[in-house]
Amino acid sequence: MQLANRIVGIAGRVLLAMAVVSGLLGLWLLRATHALADDALRVEGQVIAQRESPQGQGRSMFTPRVAFVAADGSRHEFSGQLSSSMPRFPLGTTVPVIYRRADPARARIDLFVDNWLGPSLALGLTLAMTLAGLVLMRSGRAAGAPTAPPR
Repeated sequence: MQLANRIVGIAGRVLLAMAVVSGLLGLWLLRATHALADDALRVEGQVIAQRESPQGQGRSMFTPRVAFVAADGSRHEFSGQLSSSMPRFPLGTTVPVIYRRADPARARIDLFVDNWLGPSLALGLTLAMTLAGLVLMRSGRAAGAPTAPPR
């Protein structure tokens, strides 16, 4: 029984360590996305292609290729951040684009899933792993507590 309690306690600590790593990743992604939003220009772009990446077993992933004209009149192209099993946008679709004035080559599609989904998932996972780790550690301690002798 003590071995099981130790394993539960270790699992709780591992989950808490993973929560720390996930939290740091989430904060880094949040900071990067927030920094982009603070120093951003927004324009309209057009989906000009879909990059197809074979995944095996006849499956492919599609990443949109977007072209836009920056505020200075220069034309730029970039690949979207997310890939999907079916094209997200038909060719010729107009999409919102966000980019830093100093670096239009690192533009993004300006939608929630492209900018905020990563930080949201990482921070949500942090919360879930923290709660699960605390529950495991508490249950391991509770199960390992000495019981009073019978009278």
